[in-house]
Amino acid sequence: MSYLEAVVLGLVQGITEFLPISSTAHLRIVPALLGWKDPGAAYSAVIQLGTVVAVLLYFAKDLGQLTRAFVEGLRGFVRGLPSPEGGRLQARLRWLVGVDRAHLGGSWAHAQATLLGTQDSRLAWFVGLGTIPIGVCGLLFKKTIETSLRSLWVISASLIVLAIVLAVVERVASHRRTLGEMTLTDGLLIGAWQAVALIPGSSRSGTTITGALSRGFNRADAARYSFLLSIPATTLAGVFELKHLLQATDGPGLGVLAVGTIVSFLSGLVAIWGLLQFLRSRSTMIFIVYRVLMGGALIGLVSTGRVEAMPPATLADCKVWKDTSAFSRTATCEAGLLSVGDYSPVPGESFVESAVASMKAASPSVTYEPNRATKVTLGDGEHEAVLVVGHLADGSVIGRTLVLENLAIEGSSLRRGLVCSRLGAKEDDADCQAALERMRRLSRE
Repeated sequence: MSYLEAVVLGLVQGITEFLPISSTAHLRIVPALLGWKDPGAAYSAVIQLGTVVAVLLYFAKDLGQLTRAFVEGLRGFVRGLPSPEGGRLQARLRWLVGVDRAHLGGSWAHAQATLLGTQDSRLAWFVGLGTIPIGVCGLLFKKTIETSLRSLWVISASLIVLAIVLAVVERVASHRRTLGEMTLTDGLLIGAWQAVALIPGSSRSGTTITGALSRGFNRADAARYSFLLSIPATTLAGVFELKHLLQATDGPGLGVLAVGTIVSFLSGLVAIWGLLQFLRSRSTMIFIVYRVLMGGALIGLVSTGRVEAMPPATLADCKVWKDTSAFSRTATCEAGLLSVGDYSPVPGESFVESAVASMKAASPSVTYEPNRATKVTLGDGEHEAVLVVGHLADGSVIGRTLVLENLAIEGSSLRRGLVCSRLGAKEDDADCQAALERMRRLSRE
């Protein structure tokens, strides 16, 4: 990735992260239109740290108040617990969790009066609890989110569907409530709306603002709470992906990451200020129209073949790990188009037969057929390979797999195979050749 790409993508991230138009969608669309490689979900998550810092700086006073209120509430809660009489610690614990029915009402009342006693302490708890849904769903569906859901078909549909939902909510909502009236139910429901943003194209700010508006909050407070709610989720996602991105040997360098993050921070500050000013006197209708137009344009571009629905295969974000078997190591690319690994055949089967059987077991609805013999040039010379093509029931090609047979393992009498699968019908095996060469090098480390 060049520094120009880092600057452009940083601007896109910073501006679109806080507007209800989906930063993920734009980080997928802009590179595709400019002919650049897809930066990947990991890179997107890391440069989000710039926008997190923008929120921290812009709302520093608010966050300080929330933190103090949270800590004071905890202190008050602990101090107000009844002292164990005669060392009866069990009675104290029973009172704390409300097991003793006689004290159940008292323990809840005490928690409300201390932990949730002020508006700031309530907001602090609501932000924390509202982050749980997106955290759980993000971990459970991480692979799907980073692969098949990054399709432009999914993104275009999300842009349009959420625009329609936001339009309906704008029309029926009361727009009267303030953050001082927020309840635990509001916090949990808006947190659930934030989890919907894991679908690329939905927009985290778009879903949370929609959720807040549906609960009757005014637009400015809905946006304000959306910004506060973004801090834990985007921080954790960015830190989590930063480690993997720095470990990827083909990933962007520290300089490129730093530039993209700094630009996203500066543009994010402008976007926060601008959106808050805008929503004080205007509705979200301009964003609704933009989302529908953008979604329609994407459908047209993908339908006409101007832009590929899935990002091009890349090794930039591969994670590599050793498998449990002695001579198996697998690398998976988060773009989801490319997977590569080594294997040993089942006794009595050829390398190709074992590879095809394994793929059929993983995807029973796909028909895999050896297509033709080919040659693959790796660093240690030219190797015989077999191209296996995967077809759906309607005959359309879903993927291509290169299978290299009977390669020697250094220092062993065993033989192994290398296999690389690429989703899509595009007849271009350059990415797989690069991946196979990488696997060949890894097998010698």
